Amino acid sequence: MRWDHWLRPIDYFVPAPIRAGGGDARTRARILSATCLLGGSANLLGGSISPLLLELPTSLAVTNAIGSLLILACGFLMRWTGSFRLATHVVLGVGTAMTVLLYVGSGGTNLPALYALPLIPLFATLLGGLRVGLGWTAFACLAGLVLAQMPTQPVMPFDLDLRVDAFPAQRSRDIVMVIVWSAMVAMLYDLVRRRAQGEAERARERAEESEARFVQAFEANPDGIVIADGSDQKVIECNDRFLEIFGLKREGVIERRAWTRIAGLGRAQEEQIEKALAETGECDELDLAHGDALGRDLSLRVRAIRIELQGRPCVLATVRDVTERVRLEEQLRQSQKMEAVGHLAGAVAHDFNNMLTVISGYAENLSSTLSGEPAEMAREIEGAAGRSAELTRQLLAFSRRQVLKPQILDLNRMIRRLETLLQRLIGENITIELELADGLGAVRADPGQIEQVIVNLAINARDAMPGGGRLLLSTENLDGSPDGAAAAGQWVYLCVRDNGNGMDDATLQRAFEPFFTTKEMGRGTGLGLSTVHGIVSQSDGEITLQSAPGQGTRVEIYLPRIVGEHAAPDPAADATAQPAERGGTVLLVEDDEMVRRLASRTLEAAGHRVIEAPDGEEALARYREHGERLDLVLTDVVMPRRGGPDLAQALAAMGSRVPVVFMSGYPNPREDPASRLPADADLIQKPFSPATLCARVAQVLGHASRDGGEEGTWRSTASPT
Repeated sequence: MRWDHWLRPIDYFVPAPIRAGGGDARTRARILSATCLLGGSANLLGGSISPLLLELPTSLAVTNAIGSLLILACGFLMRWTGSFRLATHVVLGVGTAMTVLLYVGSGGTNLPALYALPLIPLFATLLGGLRVGLGWTAFACLAGLVLAQMPTQPVMPFDLDLRVDAFPAQRSRDIVMVIVWSAMVAMLYDLVRRRAQGEAERARERAEESEARFVQAFEANPDGIVIADGSDQKVIECNDRFLEIFGLKREGVIERRAWTRIAGLGRAQEEQIEKALAETGECDELDLAHGDALGRDLSLRVRAIRIELQGRPCVLATVRDVTERVRLEEQLRQSQKMEAVGHLAGAVAHDFNNMLTVISGYAENLSSTLSGEPAEMAREIEGAAGRSAELTRQLLAFSRRQVLKPQILDLNRMIRRLETLLQRLIGENITIELELADGLGAVRADPGQIEQVIVNLAINARDAMPGGGRLLLSTENLDGSPDGAAAAGQWVYLCVRDNGNGMDDATLQRAFEPFFTTKEMGRGTGLGLSTVHGIVSQSDGEITLQSAPGQGTRVEIYLPRIVGEHAAPDPAADATAQPAERGGTVLLVEDDEMVRRLASRTLEAAGHRVIEAPDGEEALARYREHGERLDLVLTDVVMPRRGGPDLAQALAAMGSRVPVVFMSGYPNPREDPASRLPADADLIQKPFSPATLCARVAQVLGHASRDGGEEGTWRSTASPT
């Protein structure tokens, strides 16, 4: 700062653009300005006083004054024109002209004036650089050689009695040597200066590039980075990601807040970091739970290291937002749990379905033979077994262990059939209202999936109305949607609406995300709405969700309408309507004794003769005994000592023309390579009711009696749903 005070008069002549630009150009302009100001002023003062003190001619003083004023004028020239180069050449020209004038005017006797010529290349190189210095060196040498040959006859009264008796040749040699040596010194200085400036410029560029790379890496880093004071932990610098993580603004952080407080570190954690930094200079990663200024729950991972910044002890800390990673890890754990549920469901499905077959079968037989309250109790058992079977199917469907097949459905019929179940699920304090349109079109979808959609939406509505409320299910035929939610086309519209708590915008935006839930821990998996969304999408439909706090939730589903087709009748009605074929002989092969006994009694009650076998090997022995009288083989798929598919192949190899119907409690045995069941095999899925079993047997026997069979094959008929 103290130099700026002294440079202020010199900078007066320096043009503003050159002064603002800095660097070598400003330095040269300052040298020229100093030459004009100081040299011109000193020469003017010295030239005015010296004639009085040394009794020199007045003309000498006048000449010096004129030259000094011209040099001062060059400074103003540079300021007014802004041209440093023009001012440089004018100054050098004025200096050379004064030297020539003083020497010629004194008649060749003013040798000091002649020896001033070496200053010209010196200043030329210093101000204009190497090329300008070479040009003015050549000009000064030429001027010196010419002046040295002039006769010693004064033109002006400047005879100062400074004559030196020497030959012109000697004077020429001396002048040229002095000019050349002066030029060499000036050029050497210029080369050294240029090299030093080049090195400094390259060092500056490297420093700028390094700083730019650091700033780029600092700002582009996906982690939050903060540099803090080593004593009070106050933030010295931080990147934008650090501010973004915590939802802060830079002006409220820098030099104002400790980074440990911003990150929400407790006192114990601060002490842990301080101890680690003091012992090893770095602190390993810490996992933190943090609530930021925006009300978000963040999971953070913090790491700190001690550094020194310009001699100042500092702490460099990185803060990584691992909220998404923690969420994905939690989702992975949830999905692994659900996969475990699927494995468990698949593992127990066979035995569970066998037991349900026995329970539901005997309950149906009891309800048909009893009357009064015992019959009602048997029907309740039958209903409970049916719901258990449905639960098993839903678990298998959710775990993707059961192939779900789309059918032509009537939504109105399905909703009416589910109404009683829904009322039990949501409780008596919630009223279910149905507004089902007449003449509703059919849709193509999996009935189990659509039931799951309706049940999931009803359960969500129940949880949103803990104090009771109203649940409305409505259907309608639409061509497109009034608000453009669905594309143009023919749709069957299903709306599920409640008057519960509703959702805010943030929750609404994430409602369809897998594993996202607003329920307390242990009450929800976060899969309800995401499952609904997936089912609707797989059915080529569209779904929208509307909600607001205190105004309830409205879910609108659009399923493609099927024109010209009608929904299939209920399986139970279809089974009971099938006429029974009496008098057939059935080889029943089942390793579960209870299922085998139930199926045998059911078929015998329907008028069939039953031959039992506990496995495939026994069945082959029975076939050898009764093969000519057999009308049907009814066999389980998986059994010890030869399973059902192997038994069927063995029978075919023996030339049997008896049709084979398979039974299985395993989920999707056709897709299981271990079962070796052909894709077109006739299959009854356990659990089944006695009526369904009798209807299937009657259906197969009816086909067999009408169509016969091909030798060497077994019969395979279409399986009703």
